This record gives sequence, C-alpha cells and structure tokens, in this order.
Amino acid sequence: RELVLSGLVTFFGERIHPRLHGIFPEDRYIVDLAVELQGGDSSNILSADCSDIALGRWWCIEVNPFFETTDGCLFSWGRERSLLEGASVEPEAPAAPAFRLRERPSHGALALVYGHW
Repeated sequence: RELVLSGLVTFFGERIHPRLHGIFPEDRYIVDLAVELQGGDSSNILSADCSDIALGRWWCIEVNPFFETTDGCLFSWGRERSLLEGASVEPEAPAAPAFRLRERPSHGALALVYGHW
C-alpha cells in the first residue's frame, strides 16, 4: 500500500497536476488512475509478500470536475462527504491523498464497458 501511495503521489505531482493546474475551478478535480504491476505473482498486490512485484507504468484513466454530480466510484458522497471535501484534514499539515485499491475487477464490471471490445 505504501509503495502504491508513493508512486501515486509522484505520478500526480510530476505528470498530472502540472497539466491540469488552472483548468478546473479552484483546481478541484477527481482523477482515476491505474498502474501496471510487473513481475512476481501480481494477482493480489495487497498480499503479505509482494516484495517481487514492481510498479510499472501509471495511467490517467479519467479526469472530472469535483462536483457532487461526479460519480464517487469507490467513495460514497453520502457517507464520506467530509473526507471528499477535505473537512477532516488539519489545515497546517498536508494530508496524504485519499485513495482506494481495487484488488480484482468488480462483479458485473463487463456490463459497464460500452460497445464491442
């Protein structure tokens, strides 16, 4: 988890934020990211021993303005509003980004893919 968080922060800081700065009101947006796993048994990155797994290329899947109408995906606007709006963060200390890992495709995920793949 720490390896993923470190890679996420680096990718966002070096590649995503500079390209999006000033595009959205108050620089508030939601970014969906993906990372390729390399080496070892990458079937479960959250397993106890993932020492032989390396993070590969990062991908920006989607960027949306930060509005309540934007789908929360792995977060819930109803239950986690304060987290999403940053109300639970101390103003003096920069917080680590809130992120969720999906270990496996969600049930019925194929139904969300449009068209003929």
